[in-house]
Amino acid sequence: TRYSFSTLSHEIERNHATVIDYLTLMQESFILFVHYAYDFGRNEVKDKGDKKVYFLDPFIYYSVKSYLSGRGVWEVVTETLGDEDLSGGIVEGVVLSHLLMHGEVPYMREGRTFLWYYYDRSGRELDAMLRLRRGFRGIEVKYRARVDERDIRKVAPVRDYILLSRDEVDGGKDLLVAPVDIFLSLLPVSEGNI
Repeated sequence: TRYSFSTLSHEIERNHATVIDYLTLMQESFILFVHYAYDFGRNEVKDKGDKKVYFLDPFIYYSVKSYLSGRGVWEVVTETLGDEDLSGGIVEGVVLSHLLMHGEVPYMREGRTFLWYYYDRSGRELDAMLRLRRGFRGIEVKYRARVDERDIRKVAPVRDYILLSRDEVDGGKDLLVAPVDIFLSLLPVSEGNI
């Protein structure tokens, strides 16, 4: 779910500056990361646009949800894995945290300088846009058995796309469909990452 800092502050009944401070602290503590949107019209990050927040590790999510709901961790894990939408969100977070670790050099090259997401006015979005030397690569995570090229939101400045599925493999001129587990196993981690 996308949030602006002001919407998030209203929902948790804290002021805007406090929410930013909390998120910054949790990001610097490697608990979560804030995923910013990119504006192709201005060719820059949308600082005032909606953001997404992901836990860096799914086990942090399970622990927090377990604590807040008063249920056992295993019960929360089982429930999450049984719900396609919840498990898809968890897998999306895992992919994004791996992409972040792939390109980040802490304190020198932060995630918001090379990894964003995109959304348009109609509400359609692209989960990740990775800046490459020769442009952008779009990545969409659809963790389900059947995926289709129409599942990905194509944006003019993005040249090629990767659609991550649960099982499917396919390829075309500008689109690669690959299983998430294979994609993650082939993604190297930055040598500068902690």
